[in-house]
Amino acid sequence: MNEVLNRVKENYHLNNLELSHKVELGYLSDNYVLINGDKKYFLKKHRVADPIKVRQILDIEQLFFDRGIPAILPITFADNQTMFQVEDSVYSLYPFVEGSHGKGKHYSKTALKSAGEMLAKIHVAGQKDYPKIDYDDFVMWAKPDFLAKAKFLRELIKSDSEFDNMARDFLDLKVKIVEETETVPYENNFGEPQLIHGDFHGSNLFFNDKDEITHVFDFEKAQIQPPVLEIVRSMNFLCFGEDF
Repeated sequence: MNEVLNRVKENYHLNNLELSHKVELGYLSDNYVLINGDKKYFLKKHRVADPIKVRQILDIEQLFFDRGIPAILPITFADNQTMFQVEDSVYSLYPFVEGSHGKGKHYSKTALKSAGEMLAKIHVAGQKDYPKIDYDDFVMWAKPDFLAKAKFLRELIKSDSEFDNMARDFLDLKVKIVEETETVPYENNFGEPQLIHGDFHGSNLFFNDKDEITHVFDFEKAQIQPPVLEIVRSMNFLCFGEDF
């Protein structure tokens, strides 16, 4: 971590930079809050290590910002660069944004309304003329393939950590649902694919004290998919949590 901090100091001329704490919010994330004097920063370690893919993600953040979405943009340094690499990891420095991530599993009607409106704006903004992005093509439901992959993943989960237990339970639930249903979606019934956020849920949204969204963050899972898939996924996260 010292090498990363030294690179941040050098790139952004932050001579009094210190590590405040690691951000615990979010699974599989490795992000930090930094302090330079009385100013805070958010250091993001990108989940993907490929600089080309990270460049695509940052271009998508800029595209949505330019089209009226309150995306949080990385801070630039020499020659308008927005990312740097240390060993096999790629990092970007963001401004620290004040705000809440909602009320956990208890979102107010105002917050849900704001989230629905913001997701609609994102989908309108991503309908056309988006930059190149590498993504996994949307594959229609293939029951045998899913069950085989689920079995493989199930065998990989060895520990009893909170995350692995949650992953195990969720995977078992998915398998149960798939095994019990005979429904087979017809091809092309999900609508036209387009650019979507890909991970639209409370941890990536900042709300003010009126439960209105002020910023949208983390476009790392942006992809070209039918928007209805994101609508259903987001409703599951925001509206149908375990305590709803």
